[in-house]
Amino acid sequence: MDPELSGDHKSYDPNCDKAKIICNNLNKEGFYVAQEAGCDFQEEGKWPLEFPTGLDGSVEKECSVAFQNAPLPRYNAHSDEGCWVFAGDFDFIADNDCAYAKARAGIVINGNEFLDLEGSDFLEIRSFESGDSYDDWKFNGKYPSNEADDSYCMIASLKWRWNLQESYMCADDHYWHKCMGGEDDLGTLTWANDNIYNCTRDKDTNLPVWKLMGEDKDQDGYTTENDCADDPKDPILQQTDCPELDIETGSIDCEYPRDSKCAICINPGAPEVCGDELNNDCRSFGNSFSADSLENPEGETSDNCNKNQYACEQRGEPLLGKKGSEGDVCSDKQYKTQEKCEENNETWSGTGDSTGPLQYNVLAEDFSWVNTPDGGYCCGYNGTDDLGETATNSEGNYVCLNNADELVGTNENIEDLNWGTEQTPCSNWCWVKASAGNILFKVLTIKKPGKPVFDIVSNSEKWYKCNEGVTDLALPGSEGDDEVSFLEVANRFHCYKEGNHWSWAECHGANDFTKNENTIKGRLAGEGLYSLYLVDKTENSEGEIFGDRIELDNNEGAYENFYGDTDLDFTGYDYLEFMIKFVADEQGTSIEKLDDLVLPLNVSLEIRGRPEKVDEKGPLLFQGNALGYVINNPSFTGDDWMHVRIPIDNTLQGIQKIVIQSQPEENNIGIKNVRLTKENEKNILCSGQDSRDYTSWLTDLDDGETAITGENLCTALYGEEAWFGNDDEVKDDSANCCGNSENEYYAGKSKDVVIIEANTSSEPKKYGCWNSQTVASGNTIMDVKFNVEYKETKQVVEFLPITIKKPISTNYFVGSDTKQLNCNIPGEMQPGENLKQLCDKFKLNDLNDAVYGSTSLKVTYSSSDKYDVIFFDLTTFEEVGYPVGENEDPNSLSPYHFIENETAKELWYHDLTIFARLKDGAFFELKQNPPQKLEVPGNKQVTYSCTEDECLYPLPGEPPYTITNPFPHVYELYFVTGPQKEDEVLIEGTYNTNEYGNLKAR
Repeated sequence: MDPELSGDHKSYDPNCDKAKIICNNLNKEGFYVAQEAGCDFQEEGKWPLEFPTGLDGSVEKECSVAFQNAPLPRYNAHSDEGCWVFAGDFDFIADNDCAYAKARAGIVINGNEFLDLEGSDFLEIRSFESGDSYDDWKFNGKYPSNEADDSYCMIASLKWRWNLQESYMCADDHYWHKCMGGEDDLGTLTWANDNIYNCTRDKDTNLPVWKLMGEDKDQDGYTTENDCADDPKDPILQQTDCPELDIETGSIDCEYPRDSKCAICINPGAPEVCGDELNNDCRSFGNSFSADSLENPEGETSDNCNKNQYACEQRGEPLLGKKGSEGDVCSDKQYKTQEKCEENNETWSGTGDSTGPLQYNVLAEDFSWVNTPDGGYCCGYNGTDDLGETATNSEGNYVCLNNADELVGTNENIEDLNWGTEQTPCSNWCWVKASAGNILFKVLTIKKPGKPVFDIVSNSEKWYKCNEGVTDLALPGSEGDDEVSFLEVANRFHCYKEGNHWSWAECHGANDFTKNENTIKGRLAGEGLYSLYLVDKTENSEGEIFGDRIELDNNEGAYENFYGDTDLDFTGYDYLEFMIKFVADEQGTSIEKLDDLVLPLNVSLEIRGRPEKVDEKGPLLFQGNALGYVINNPSFTGDDWMHVRIPIDNTLQGIQKIVIQSQPEENNIGIKNVRLTKENEKNILCSGQDSRDYTSWLTDLDDGETAITGENLCTALYGEEAWFGNDDEVKDDSANCCGNSENEYYAGKSKDVVIIEANTSSEPKKYGCWNSQTVASGNTIMDVKFNVEYKETKQVVEFLPITIKKPISTNYFVGSDTKQLNCNIPGEMQPGENLKQLCDKFKLNDLNDAVYGSTSLKVTYSSSDKYDVIFFDLTTFEEVGYPVGENEDPNSLSPYHFIENETAKELWYHDLTIFARLKDGAFFELKQNPPQKLEVPGNKQVTYSCTEDECLYPLPGEPPYTITNPFPHVYELYFVTGPQKEDEVLIEGTYNTNEYGNLKAR
């Protein structure tokens, strides 16, 4: 066919003389019906192609070479660049001539007009004959480009169109995309050469066409002018690991917040992701689009998580006017699950647009948000820094909490304490309202990793921290209700320092309404601020415990729930005090007579530290004779309690166990009110009483003027007759209670006391105080004095800090570049610490020159048997990365901790730090073990009182003793070492002994 006469060729081209090209020519003249035309080379594993034939075998479209089994509706296959085009010249006898090339992306071939294409519109052109093998015509085969005669003419000289009224475009995915103009494909988008095209119909011809919409470099469906981030190569955007458009389906697999900084995932239809420093949805104020808003953190959806409730909580903004039967209608575009929707009293509508798009934050966690005068506060977004922080709005006062036991201490499941409301939905983090139900007056312990712990409590209106400068809990404005007076309950609380941390204590006494009973945060009458927990109130309502050996440790009173596995710290306290009496059995039955006891009476006190091994006792930090430190009059029968006040080293810490033990073991003792006190501070005790106007805590048992008097406490500690009356019933201000002070004497006016014993009646009596012991009017009492020289053994207990060797390196790596983290390495880990922060917190995103996907971290440190060095995530409060021990890496002689690139990507926005962490089983060593013992001689005159014919007294300190009776003509003194008469030695003048014993006066 003459090319010049054919409508399918360009104007005359001499290079194509004698070329017999039949392409897009519907005239089938010269063809045999049964003739299969085509370059039907087929080799196993290669592309089989043929010219399609009609139903009757005739050649229908010689130039539309189809791939057998190609996925419809395309007559094409994927190329590594450009899109395939084929042409063929059927020769009846000779081999058929065939040619192929790759049209460049962006070329559109329509069915309504011929398209002229230049050679530059094609990539490399190849030709072959049907008799050639694949090895001949493949790239790098024996035929170089354009060597075959018809190669140029069969591709470059043709004009192109489709036989049908369809439009095809070579897209960026190297496929031809068809636009047929039907319902199924109208509005379909495709992309080529940074441009976006729409399948539509020409407004003049109504024929299907691919219409250029404009530039769209990131292929997100928004043209540059309608997008605020269209250039994927913008340096402020993420350059690696971004999703790509699937041109066939038009889908983009953007996962938020992972891909929030990818250009293809930033556009007016994208969700906002707070915290990534970008305006992901391109929204300005009033929901309007702004092309230059990418780096504007404000706008309708703020990048500040504190000011963006829905991104903080990771849900969608409810749309106005959409109401359900119980509240706003919500869908999967607002909440991730139906349960989350219904938890907020909203009606689940399934999928749909009844709400705005789901918003996110860079940490991919559902935090808790509350409105504040500053625009809001996202609880948990700042990790453990937010823990214990408070916020106030018109609705009330809130505290930010986490439900992890290692962060918040309580004796209950914290999620049972009003964990979330309709206004403040909660997951792991929660704003808990101070006025919310059963959270009122419940003490919680805040435990930030590497920081001193502290307590918080709600006074029913507001949360209050216990720290330096705070003593009492502020009174609420509301009095409460008929059942509970909030004013009275608030007056029960007192703040004090307990070793290395601050604590709230509630003096609830025997009152029913309390949230802290049976825990180390609750106090019964007579207990002090720093008290050691003894027994559950359900077992003994008075907090008393009985037996021959009483052990106190941190396993009782939910201690571990509040503080974890930590030791007791008595730093700053000078005395260990408790009440003690001898009893007949473990039920606390009173001793009726001295003969019921096995003499000599002795009670030893041991304080021990943490053992190095499980089966060991632990180092002995203190040992002493408890009875030698009784400060009121000793009484070994009846119901009277003796008050023990033992001096201790005020640097004592690392305490795991206290043992109070009767010797011999046949004797049982009762213990209560174990507490720590200070030399120069008033001893504050729980009165067990409530008042709206006065604190429940007493500093003076002789207080008899206010509504909270010392009466209940005085009688509980020293007997029913020990309270002489209120201030108007006694003569001296210090005479209200007898027994609370050493060497107390009073014989003035007092109230009448009636004591009725079983099966008896009694007339009212008045009492006096003689040497801190009560005496009824008409009864006799005398002082017994003796001089004693003795020995006290004091132990010098000093725990050594653990020296932290400066790490060899603290680096981060960007590609092949090494950079240094700024760390101010402290020199020591102090006793009681299990984490020591070595670096200020940092974010990978903020490190100089850090590149997402190409940044790793490593800290290399000197080996230690006491601690290791770790990267710690303050956002998720856990160790991150992985450790490599000494000699585990042949390329490193030292241990190190490493965060690889992939892990760093997950931690990109997290608050990180470096900790030195005490190893499991490691402990702080004593400077001298066993501690150095110092023997200190003692010499004093002891004065006790006696109301019976025979009285028994303890001796202070330890033997050897030198005992002198200064008044042998008034009473006899005997040194007693056993229960028999022969175990008694009369002291005549001065008596020396190396044995332990008691004194008996007759």
